[in-house]
Amino acid sequence: MKIAHVTMAQVRGGLLRVIETLVGGHRTAGRLLVISGPGTRPGTVPDGVEWWERSIHGNTDLRGLFGLLGAIRRFSPDVLVIHAGAPGELALLAALSARRRPTVVLDHLPEYQPLGTPWRNRLLARLDRRATLWLAVSRAGAQVLETRWNLPPGTVGFVHMGVAEPPPGLSREEERFVAQGQGRPLVLGLGTPEERKGFPLFQALAGRLGNRARFAWIGGQRREHRGAVELWPWTRNVGGWLRAADLLLVPSLAEGLPLVVLEAMACGTPVVAAPVGGIPEAVSDGREGLLVPSRETGAWEEAVGCLLADPVRRESMARAARIRWEREFTDAAMSERMAAVVREAVARHGGGGR
Repeated sequence: MKIAHVTMAQVRGGLLRVIETLVGGHRTAGRLLVISGPGTRPGTVPDGVEWWERSIHGNTDLRGLFGLLGAIRRFSPDVLVIHAGAPGELALLAALSARRRPTVVLDHLPEYQPLGTPWRNRLLARLDRRATLWLAVSRAGAQVLETRWNLPPGTVGFVHMGVAEPPPGLSREEERFVAQGQGRPLVLGLGTPEERKGFPLFQALAGRLGNRARFAWIGGQRREHRGAVELWPWTRNVGGWLRAADLLLVPSLAEGLPLVVLEAMACGTPVVAAPVGGIPEAVSDGREGLLVPSRETGAWEEAVGCLLADPVRRESMARAARIRWEREFTDAAMSERMAAVVREAVARHGGGGR
């Protein structure tokens, strides 16, 4: 079977990492095509996989979209999977493609706002509904789309993502930083240091609890101090950082199903996270971690402070998180779920159903 994965992503964030994981788990006799933004092709692409880079500027870029549609037709996939980084992204491509082949729209960040005007959103929703399958990466995300776009319940399905266990290891500079901790716990954050990712709250917690723990955030442009936070540039050594950390904080205002939460679970790192997007579907409050509303700084300070003072509870959460990752959120589990999605799309398209 030939499958094409298409995204507008132009940075190597979680969305592209999902595609790379699916590509890495490619074990069929067929071929895969990935089309993504400029500068996103990985250095090594497995046999049987083609990776093209194209610049597409949304649904109004008709020239770019029809060029993309022509490229897809030349590859002639049995199924097209469109990975949308925001609601409505590439909706026109989905509607056009679905006339010829099974087409899946997968919304990775359904809570992302702002969208467009109400009439534009209604149009994009109608286009996405023409796809053979329309899915979000979490049950909560599917419900968000249905509610905000006034769609009947059950219009949007969902499929959970997964991750491979991140490998251990740190650079020498990173190892020196970890070793200089003098017994103080390490609290970690990851992602672009911006408001949507909850970086201001992370800074506030570092200011209040910096005498009890060290606070490091991975995802900046360079190494620097932001108040009591040690900001580090993005690194491939996420597994090493997670294993060195005593806590991972995810105070985001909006998420799909963040891979860093699943990676922390795989590494046995307890998580304190905001209950947004699909996070509560992976982390049960009080079992695999703690869930605290995004903007309640006092509640965050209490939750983080309590876990810093209770290593036994942290260890218990870490064990529970690892067990749940092994059961539900491995890369193999995601690949199996996506294979089932592809089979359903083929069956529905062949039967004319929606």
